[in-house]
Amino acid sequence: MYSPAATNVPILTKKGDSKLAAYYSNSTFGGRDIKKINSFGFDAQAAYAVNKHWLLMINQSYRYEKTSDDFETYVPDSSFIRYKRSLTEIGGGYFTAMNDSSKLFVQFTGGIGFGKFGFDDNGRDAVGGYYSRFHRSNVTKLFFQPALQLRFSKSFTSSFASRFVVLWYHSIKTNYTEAEQNSYLLNGLTASPRTFWEPAIINNFSFNKLPALEFELQFGFAALISRRFIDYRAVNISAGLIINIAKLKKQIK
Repeated sequence: MYSPAATNVPILTKKGDSKLAAYYSNSTFGGRDIKKINSFGFDAQAAYAVNKHWLLMINQSYRYEKTSDDFETYVPDSSFIRYKRSLTEIGGGYFTAMNDSSKLFVQFTGGIGFGKFGFDDNGRDAVGGYYSRFHRSNVTKLFFQPALQLRFSKSFTSSFASRFVVLWYHSIKTNYTEAEQNSYLLNGLTASPRTFWEPAIINNFSFNKLPALEFELQFGFAALISRRFIDYRAVNISAGLIINIAKLKKQIK
């Protein structure tokens, strides 16, 4: 019912610095031990420093997932489930250097997100009968994200982010029966929000001849910290390219 998005930790130092990024993300290795699982998606991120300490950001994520041969639920079956998730986040925050050399930076960002999560479940039940089910939900997300950045050189920066997420499910539409929702633990989705802790390690590499272009690789994790259960992907790996528009303009000049 949930997959973590890529983490937006822009490298900003002064007014006018910016980030425009696109990522390929994979969460196949997260979640339960299901025989056949495929989870991938795309993330887009942007950020802009409105002055030397404050920033604005916007994030967009899409996830496409498939699972099959799931025998871990209370009702054994052989099913084929397709998931689709989309989420838009807007936010802002504060950044500053921690020492005189400007190699260590700290960021505090937060915001709100709105999205749609859904899946289609098709297969055969325990007695061999065919079935087709769907589940659709709107989601609202709040996040708070402190982060540390260590800038080893002009071409390499490593960041550690510790994102906290509160997620509400609402406006659910489904054709699962009440008994099936109870069995698959879907009936309590709207009872209370779910809270996650999502740490991430992010490495940025740039090139001397192309200072406006960066390559980013990040490893993110998710841990449910609220008491009410929800199934989720626990790992997200993202790789992408970043364009710093301010540096690009200088390079063109």
